[in-house]
Order: sequence, then C-alpha cells, then structure tokens
Amino acid sequence: MTRVALVVGVSGVGKSYVIGRCAANAGLIHVQASDVLRQAKADLLARTVDREELRKGQVLDNQTLLSEAFGKLRARESRPIVFDAHNIIDTDDGYVEIPLEVFRLIDPYVVIALYGDPESILGHRSRDTSRVRPDRTCGQIAEYQALVIALAEKHARDLGVPLRLVGAGDEEAFARAILA
Repeated sequence: MTRVALVVGVSGVGKSYVIGRCAANAGLIHVQASDVLRQAKADLLARTVDREELRKGQVLDNQTLLSEAFGKLRARESRPIVFDAHNIIDTDDGYVEIPLEVFRLIDPYVVIALYGDPESILGHRSRDTSRVRPDRTCGQIAEYQALVIALAEKHARDLGVPLRLVGAGDEEAFARAILA
C-alpha cells in the first residue's frame, strides 16, 4: 500500500509551499485535501466547486466524501503521498475539528504539524488573495495554532504513529520528517 505522510497546520503557515519544494525532490506526490474534496464534490454535483464553498459548507459531512475520494486516488498511485490537510478548519462560525476516523482512513505513517510565528502567518494570509479566510488577530492565530498542534499530538498518539513538529519554511527538518 502507498505510504502517506499527513501534514497539518493553520491556514497560512506554509504547508503547500514546503511540501511543494520537498515533494518534487524526493519523488513524492503532493495531494491537497481541498483539491481532492473539491473534485469529488464537483463530480457528485456536476458543477464547479470552489474552496470557499467547502470552507463554508458542511465541513464534517464533506469528510466521508474526502475519505472515499482519497482511497481511490491512493489505489491508483504508487509513489508515496504527502497529504496536505487541516485537522481543524477555521470557519466563519468558529473552529471545526476533523474527527480521528477521517485520518484513520488516510492511514498515515507519520503526522507532521507545521508551526510558525503568528505575525508571519497573518502576513501570508493577507498576501494570499486566492483564498478567503476569516479575519483573525495574532492572538487568535496563536490560539488556533495551539489547538492544531494539540489535536495533531492526540491524533498521532491515537493512530500509533510518530508526530513531528516542523517550523514553517524549515525544508531540511521537513525532509527528515517525511523520510523518517
């Protein structure tokens, strides 16, 4: 079965950036949960679905569809997968935790939690005009990040896999965590 590394972190911490830089060099495939879900939902509804619709929609209901779509993708892929996901979704109505069962179906060999300076994260979020995110203060980003890391620790423990904490942009530490 194809190996999967699960990477989580707050929106704007730089998951896609560091994964993209390392995946190509290591022969890994970078899979974004939002892309898999968006395509699966578009296929189901026979129309285009954007990220904002996913974030504002029925987050928990979408997880079954995501798990099924990821299972199909995984069955077709022979290269190791780096699964770029959120364990907590930041919605306009607050935080929504993704249940352990979703990640159990993903079956990662490692959970990697990226963390960064809340001010830098806010800067990334404000410069990224391709996504709509709830307005958050530095303190709220710090709180969100602490929740993400605590849940990553719990999920890794419950899944029986190692947790690796990696600073935002630390490509060397990220590569070590992926290849461990």
